Amino acid sequence: MISADFTPDMIKKHAPAILVLGDIMLDQYVTGEVHRLAPEADVPILSHTTPRTTNLGGAGFVAQIVAKLGATAYLCGVVGADAYGIVAKEIARSDSINVDGIISDGTRPTTIKTRFQKGRDLLLRIDDESTSALSMKIEHAIQEKIYAVANLAAIIISDYGKGVITESLCQNIIRFAQSKNIPVLIDPKGKDWTKYKGATTVTPNIKELNDVCGETLTADNFLSSARDIITKHQLGSVLLTRSENGMDYITANDQIHAPTMVKSVVTVVGAGDHVIAAMAVGLSLQKPIAECLTYASAITAQHIEQGTPDSSDNITIFEPQTEWASARKQIAEWQRLGLKVGFTNGCFDILHAGHVMYLNQAKQFCDRLVLGLNSDASVKILKGPSRPINNEQDRKDVMMGLKSIDHVVFFGAAAEGEDNTPSDVIAQLKPDIFFKGGDYTIDQLPEAKAVLSYGGEVKILGLLDGRSTTNIISKSKIS
Repeated sequence: MISADFTPDMIKKHAPAILVLGDIMLDQYVTGEVHRLAPEADVPILSHTTPRTTNLGGAGFVAQIVAKLGATAYLCGVVGADAYGIVAKEIARSDSINVDGIISDGTRPTTIKTRFQKGRDLLLRIDDESTSALSMKIEHAIQEKIYAVANLAAIIISDYGKGVITESLCQNIIRFAQSKNIPVLIDPKGKDWTKYKGATTVTPNIKELNDVCGETLTADNFLSSARDIITKHQLGSVLLTRSENGMDYITANDQIHAPTMVKSVVTVVGAGDHVIAAMAVGLSLQKPIAECLTYASAITAQHIEQGTPDSSDNITIFEPQTEWASARKQIAEWQRLGLKVGFTNGCFDILHAGHVMYLNQAKQFCDRLVLGLNSDASVKILKGPSRPINNEQDRKDVMMGLKSIDHVVFFGAAAEGEDNTPSDVIAQLKPDIFFKGGDYTIDQLPEAKAVLSYGGEVKILGLLDGRSTTNIISKSKIS
């Protein structure tokens, strides 16, 4: 039972500002069926896959929990200067997370973990990441972002060992927090906790404390081992999570035990993230430690029993072969060869003569033509709940059959109110020329700003009168 003091509405009333600093990731899932092995090797063939879904992971997932609990969440870290970095920021924004502290780093990719599953059974995981330490320039940029946050009530450092939480950055933030009397909670990684020196609370599980202590912990010795670590690294406390044995809040002179509230287990993935997020909320409200522990136990139990992430619904994103990052590589190669690359966009729900004429006209002004195709969610926002008639993959296959089209990328909003123009994809791909059909002027096109920002050209082309998808649908209806 969660106290009335800790309901989301009550927490929102106080609106404590909690910053999550750490390794921002994207977790992708591809789920399908396996009926046979590949003829060339004894490996399963995954077929009939569901649309690829993407969630925020790592520090991003912790920030999602903080926001859902009712606090004001700030997310700070790095993403790559790539399409996935844009996706990570958009997911965070959609979950009411402030993303001003997310830095785009062109020297590393956005961290992505892609899991291929048969039902809930994991077949393969692919990690696309860089674990190199941040440059001093990026470190300083992150620090300045954190220093600029007003009325910070707590800081969570979520360390996944991907290079963001360097010793210098971690120590600078801890010293800053100490000077402002802001609690710092750390989800640790690795066997050396030197960089966590001076933190308010570190939240290991038994295995993580084993690793740093270098010994096997038991019910008889975990308390003394935790206190040795507290003394060695000048920590305020250790919050040790012990699975079915609950949690123990340990200081140099005290111990508070919180028994588990879990009645049935669906998943333990993300349990530690819930513990640290809930503890940060409790401390930010200046509640007694015992109350914070009870709250963290209740929130974590809910997650373990429900077995679903506390983030918003999974978000379908574009398949890798049409993703912006790979498209940009192809465009850059064409441009290196001296070819002029054009870009245009549209729903192209039902292909008609007006479409074909327009695309052929555009191709006359460029060597390669890239099409930005509105995703299914984007079309529904533009055209209404009955559209699209044809799903995005079918529309892509049709468009790729045209001689005028050399490449297709998907784009568009996932929800009402989000940017549904191709401005972001244009800024990422940087085509030489952008085509638009109709009687627009350049100042009427929001995407024109993106094109002109890097020196591209905008060209308005005419349309064939009397041809439209809407007219075709109306004519096809039987009265």
